[in-house]
Amino acid sequence: MITEFVITAGEVPKRLDMFLAFRAPSMTRSALKRLIKHGRIQVNAEMVKPSQRVQPGDRVTIDVPPPGPLVLNEEVIQLDILDEDEDVLVLNKPSGIVVHPASGHWSGTVVNALLSHFQRSSIAVAADGTRREPGLVHRLDMATSGVMVVAKNKRAHRALALQFEHHSVTRTYEALVLGVPDNERGLIELAIGRDMKNRKIISATSKTPKEAV
Repeated sequence: MITEFVITAGEVPKRLDMFLAFRAPSMTRSALKRLIKHGRIQVNAEMVKPSQRVQPGDRVTIDVPPPGPLVLNEEVIQLDILDEDEDVLVLNKPSGIVVHPASGHWSGTVVNALLSHFQRSSIAVAADGTRREPGLVHRLDMATSGVMVVAKNKRAHRALALQFEHHSVTRTYEALVLGVPDNERGLIELAIGRDMKNRKIISATSKTPKEAV
């Protein structure tokens, strides 16, 4: 997919990589730098460096190649399984493990572990002869521990997805508190989104905040 645009007169000159981080927020800076390195991001039809300073009137072209097939490997990783039947698996995800393979974490994830578990399980194959695949209906951040529900077939995935979509699932969180809070109950209502300075965190300082309660 090729995207092309001209930098307007009102935009302040800055480094290309910093400019694109805000102009193309759906892409990480590392991904943008790789595209620049391989000549897939050009300024005025010329190859440039990430440190290139862009000016008003410059024509920027971004050529993003189509994604290649994602190959997920089975890995024997110990899972803390709380409950499991033919349709659903419930596990306790520890802190420090990524849920789904992504850039920088192609192995050692919960999905890799689930693929191995399903393959070794006595119910790895469904009644229709097809191999069971883990269906994720929600995720937890790498540093977050907690209970996750995994669908083991399409019917269970649809049912669970609808429950999460309609907020009919009740989740209870435990927190350690230093000191005694002034109030026993409270409500935090603040729009949050991807932080403007650090894309890896979610905060109230965002260009694209969404309502949160």
